[in-house]
Amino acid sequence: MRKHMTVWSLLVCAVIGLFLLTPVNPAMAAFTDIKGHWAETYINNLVNDGYIKGYTDNTFRPDRTISRAEFLTIVMNIKGLKASTSSTNSFSDIGDHWARGLINQAVSQGIVVKSEYSGTFKPNQALKRSEAAAMMVRALGQSPSNGTITFKDKANVEKSIYKGYIIAAYNLGLINGYNDGEFKPFELVTRAQACTMLNTFSKKSGTSTPPAGSGVYNRIVVGGNTYDYLTTPVYLKIGLNEVRIMSLSVTGNSLFVNNTYLYSLNAGTSYPDLIVNNNRYVVTGLSVSGNNLVVVPSSMRLNRLALDNLRYDPEFVKLYVGQVNSDYYLYDMEILDQYTVKVGGKQIDLRNRSITIAPGNQFYIVERVILGSGDTSLILTETDPVIFNRLTLSDIIDIYVGNSRLNMSAISRIDFIIDGTNYNLNELTIDASGNFSVDNKTYTPTQVIMIINGEYYSIKDIRIYDQKFTLYCESTDFEKVRINDKYYDVSGVQILRDGTPYALSSVMVVSRNVMRIGGRQYNLDASFDCRFDGKTHDIKEINYDNTLNMVVIKVSESSTSSGQPSNYLFYCSGALLQASTSNPVYIYTNGNWRNFNDIIVLDPTRYSYNGTNYNLIGSQIRIAGVEYEVVDTTWQGSTSQFRIHLEED
Repeated sequence: MRKHMTVWSLLVCAVIGLFLLTPVNPAMAAFTDIKGHWAETYINNLVNDGYIKGYTDNTFRPDRTISRAEFLTIVMNIKGLKASTSSTNSFSDIGDHWARGLINQAVSQGIVVKSEYSGTFKPNQALKRSEAAAMMVRALGQSPSNGTITFKDKANVEKSIYKGYIIAAYNLGLINGYNDGEFKPFELVTRAQACTMLNTFSKKSGTSTPPAGSGVYNRIVVGGNTYDYLTTPVYLKIGLNEVRIMSLSVTGNSLFVNNTYLYSLNAGTSYPDLIVNNNRYVVTGLSVSGNNLVVVPSSMRLNRLALDNLRYDPEFVKLYVGQVNSDYYLYDMEILDQYTVKVGGKQIDLRNRSITIAPGNQFYIVERVILGSGDTSLILTETDPVIFNRLTLSDIIDIYVGNSRLNMSAISRIDFIIDGTNYNLNELTIDASGNFSVDNKTYTPTQVIMIINGEYYSIKDIRIYDQKFTLYCESTDFEKVRINDKYYDVSGVQILRDGTPYALSSVMVVSRNVMRIGGRQYNLDASFDCRFDGKTHDIKEINYDNTLNMVVIKVSESSTSSGQPSNYLFYCSGALLQASTSNPVYIYTNGNWRNFNDIIVLDPTRYSYNGTNYNLIGSQIRIAGVEYEVVDTTWQGSTSQFRIHLEED
């Protein structure tokens, strides 16, 4: 029984292959299920051109999904590309598939990219709209676009690995969005939709075969050298693939590569990189001179890095200028001559300033570049690491506080506070200059606070010797409170009980969820809130952490916070003086000027400070050194805006 099922499956695949490949008599295109269908014309066009066929029961089934193999086969047939005869399969699951040869050819042409499918192509799986866009754009020899996403479901388009191809396909008119303004990249393509797209694709591919009488070119001039591409392999970098140039012809202002890829000779067109031997040229212009195609490069880069019998793609080899962490890769290094390169727009002399690369787990200084028309390579010298990741306490040999050395054996943990957030040692990256990197941002040592056994230290310097760290620090005051793993000034945080605010500095946290306020002890309950950054939050937990030597609070957005203003607007004589209190605003309360953020607005006429209520109307306000009197207020509940009207004293 099992054997019969296998044979039946193969017969079905064969039928599908005939459905796609067999030319059709136009008279046979009258399907019983497409009359009046919105895609009727598009379906008949492809059928009459011999690119697609219906089912044996004389139906087309336009609303059924189309598979990857079916769609790709039509694309390849429209382009006139034949199945590959290679015995090597691009994917592990296509060996016995009817479209095996065409799938292999599509991979070699860069229409399908292997790395996007994790080893298996799943040829019978329904095709997504995003995949269709990518296949068609690549088949036309076009590049993904960096343009603006105009679809309403921009967030979904951003998630797709094909977002650049979606934009390009839309700009080329190959595929449209839905009537609701969305693209829906992950929706499946129906057979009717496929016919609509492929009609447009067929028209745009009609120029792919150069007409008779076109100029044919056998040589390419680039970087001061002339190459016969029939004897010296020359490649285009299309997507992640390198497509060898086998033919070049020009008609008018159009360049045809391999009778498949079309490019304009006009300056400003987006071209793929050109690869000759180990030289990778970023192309900015194409022209013809005599029998030569002249390539105008903006820069030349390394195509492959060969080291210890291994080959590395420069797009994935980290590069560092000096001893500082960076986001550069070896591909970003433009080669000007044997000692001069350019990285990030800055010219660097390798004899005066170091460039370090990190293939694998090793670090190498680039001493110089060996240039040649036949090959380009780098002279490298192994060196110490530029960056250090996943550090442990054993990587720190000494910590000095002033002239005193801390006892390292008494330290079991070190925490770091960077930009208000707590990090463990193993979460940090430190470069050879002593800078810290977290979340793709870099900080100098002086921007970092270190916590050891409840004591706080400001880091003044870091020195590295033999890949071991010595830290030089000073003790520092750190009046902070930790709220949801971020640090805030104690002076800017209030505890509210039944709406009455108390400065956190006046609240004693006795134990977990137990507080003493004004000589009385309370257990945490729903009557307590926490206010900071102008917003009120429910307290989920409050405690005192002896390791951090500070109060630690966990909060959530308060269910009652909607009653508090989200923004304060200060007006004088009808003109807006200031929006919000991000710049200091002071209110005269109980004999002193208080920060406006430290008060609680109870209603449009009253406010509270440190447990005492005051009249807001008639109070004194100071903004940018100028004193005003509050003469009126307006509360807009719909926008949570509180307008305060002032008169200058």
